[in-house]
Amino acid sequence: MSSISVCKDCPDRQIGCHATCQKYIEQSEQNRKEKLRIWEARKIDEAQRDRAIEGHVRMQKRRKH
Repeated sequence: MSSISVCKDCPDRQIGCHATCQKYIEQSEQNRKEKLRIWEARKIDEAQRDRAIEGHVRMQKRRKH
């Protein structure tokens, strides 16, 4: 995951410039998309892990009887 880096050493930087700086807006949008992609991938991984755990628990219950 990358951080916003266009502001570092920017000669035009001033209070409130993020609202109008096209470079910042573009990098912020790319960062948001990357975070969303990572979140979706984690959500899928967690669902797969939960299914595996549930299957294991069911199998353990069957063995006890």
